[in-house]
Formats: sequence, C-alpha cells, structure tokens
Amino acid sequence: MCQPARSLHTGGEQEQQGGVVSFDLVLTTPACPVKDKFKKDCTDLIKQLPWVKDVKLTLSSQHRPAGGGQKVENSQTGLKDVKRIIAVSSAKGGSGSQRIAKLGGKVGIFDADIYGPSLPTMVGVENPRVVRSQTNEERIAPLHYQDVKLMSYGFTAKARGGQASIMRGPMVASTVHQLLAFTDWGELDYLVLDFPPGTGDIQLTICQQVNIDGAVIVTTPQKLSFVDVVRGIEMFDTLNVPIVALVENMSYFDCSCGTRHFPFGEGHSQKISDQYGTPSAVVLPIHSSL
Repeated sequence: MCQPARSLHTGGEQEQQGGVVSFDLVLTTPACPVKDKFKKDCTDLIKQLPWVKDVKLTLSSQHRPAGGGQKVENSQTGLKDVKRIIAVSSAKGGSGSQRIAKLGGKVGIFDADIYGPSLPTMVGVENPRVVRSQTNEERIAPLHYQDVKLMSYGFTAKARGGQASIMRGPMVASTVHQLLAFTDWGELDYLVLDFPPGTGDIQLTICQQVNIDGAVIVTTPQKLSFVDVVRGIEMFDTLNVPIVALVENMSYFDCSCGTRHFPFGEGHSQKISDQYGTPSAVVLPIHSSL
C-alpha cells in the first residue's frame, strides 16, 4: 500500500535553521491517494516541537527505473517513454473498468483481455488495422481515438476475422507481452492497463514484466463482486502494486422524482476500505447511455 519510502530517522533529508525545518517526504508511488494527509500529519507533528517556527515539506517519490519502469531486460521497447503505468482491474467481468480509464494528459489504453477484448467495441475506431510504426519498423503503431492511443488484441487481423482466441497460458503471456512492449506508445503521461477479470496468467505476466505505479480496483455493489475484488486486492498486494483508488460502478440511479435508488443494495466498498486500508470508494451511478 501507499506509504513513505523512508523516515526522518532512516535517511530522510532534513535541515533545521533558525527554527525552520525543511525536509523531503519520499513516497513509494507518486500516485499515492493520501499524500496530502501525509504532508499535513508530518507538518502538524513537527510544529508541536517548541523551537519550531515553520515547516517546509517537499513531496517526492521513489525514482522509477530507466526504460519506462520495465522489469524486462530490453529497455528499448515501446514503454521507455511512458511516465506512469496504471492498472485498472475489476476482478469480475461487467464492472465497467474501461469507463473510468481516461485520465488527463497524454494517455494510452492497453486492453489486456485476449479472450474477450472489448476496447474495439467501446471506442468504435473506423477501419482498425494493426500496422508497423512509421518511426520504428520493429514496433507496431497504436490506434488513436480522441487523442488517446489504443492497443488491443481485438484490433489484430485474426480477431477482426471473427476467429476465437484459443490459446494456452504461455501463448497468451507471449501475445500480451508483444502487444504491450512492442507497441510504439511514444511519450505518454499515463498508460492505462485494462486488465481482464480474474487473477490469472495475464495479470501475473504484466505485473512481473512491468513496474506498475498503482492499481484502480473497480467493483459493483453485489456481494459476489466484493468477494472477487478481495482476491484482486490480495494479488496486487502480493505483487507489491499499491492500490490508489477503489471505484464502485453502477451503484445507484436518481429518479426524476428526486429519490436515489440502489437497485442492487448498498455496496461493500466501505468494508473493503476498512479491511484493506484502500482509499474510500468513488461511487458512480448507472447511466443508460453506457
């Protein structure tokens, strides 16, 4: 989970002069959802010292390895200019993870679902084709939709031809690696990895090959979804991927009479937050257009 990478007693940089204390608070991830709370708590605690007149605190994060944070040896893959990588996982299908996958800045979306890719249907790109990059023939060019770069197995000729994805684990892992690492993503602020449901080969392959800055967990109010989401949280915790957000999708709808209805009952998102220390859930309503 998100936490300071080191304390003042174990190598944190600090200075004190004339009653003014200056120090750096180094976090494990720049996407820490409670970094403002850390900053406030540290400042308040130091100000309790009688000789302290002012506190100057600078937030930073652990430096990301060169080559886009890749764990694979080949640092010349298409991820080398990607600044931050965010995984979006529902752990159970039908939670609408791609709905919350668009962030500000230069953004790319990678649909990691080989067996049931949904990104082509969601964006509706005209004449989708996977071709070689014009800037590097060893890579493939991402598709574009509203200034967002896209890649999905659903864009390949085999998938567009209606052929089923019949693959065993090693072949799936190889396909995911090729599509992710050899797409010419270029310079991105965020690359969003839209994980398929579950905690299988695809999730393990990506988490073992790429340094992911944070994971967004998407759930629905049903108890069955809660059980599956817990497995997803435990998987990310085991793989040392911090949970930066929890989203409860399709939670309610507002009637024209002014009443808010919860057709699936109250969700278990607060229980997840309390049990695993994740940020409080962002609750999204049901939209008929989606």
